[in-house]
Amino acid sequence: YYLWFAQLHIQKFFRIFGVGIAIVIFLFHWHLKDTKDKDIILFGRAFNFVPMAKLIISRTSEYINRARGIKIVLNGKDLGKIANGQTRETELPAGEYTLKAKIDWCGSNDFRFHVADGDTKEVTLASFGYSWHFMPISFVILVIVTFTQFILHIPEAAFFGIPVLLILFYYFTFGRNRYLVIKEKG
Repeated sequence: YYLWFAQLHIQKFFRIFGVGIAIVIFLFHWHLKDTKDKDIILFGRAFNFVPMAKLIISRTSEYINRARGIKIVLNGKDLGKIANGQTRETELPAGEYTLKAKIDWCGSNDFRFHVADGDTKEVTLASFGYSWHFMPISFVILVIVTFTQFILHIPEAAFFGIPVLLILFYYFTFGRNRYLVIKEKG
């Protein structure tokens, strides 16, 4: 008798529970069709199914800093390093953000931006302006200075190397927070 009684109550429970599930699914779909702001109201409770915002950081492929990873900092929180030519994606809640990049003691400008739910913000990370010209030009100047000083014995040729040293001095001291550049893509 007890086994039959337990089995009867279990069957009733599953019949009621199954009907309840069907009602919940029906109400869910019915409310889903009528919502325009992506909030689903079910039994007086709001459920928000809005996708989060996305931040896409693309680092350009450059010869300068090729072997070193650049640390990404978002609102003071370390997001990790990004390699040469790499692209990283991060999901964010809506709000105001400050993005900064660091490599050794040098860094970037503070890039401030706002994202709303479902938005995508794409940024590009690169070395200082015209850095892709800097390495070949500095190499050519170094070869010319070396050739004129040691082969032609003209010591005044060393003055041609001064602009290269001044540029490096600026970006490693006063302009250390301009060594990397963060720009909005597009």
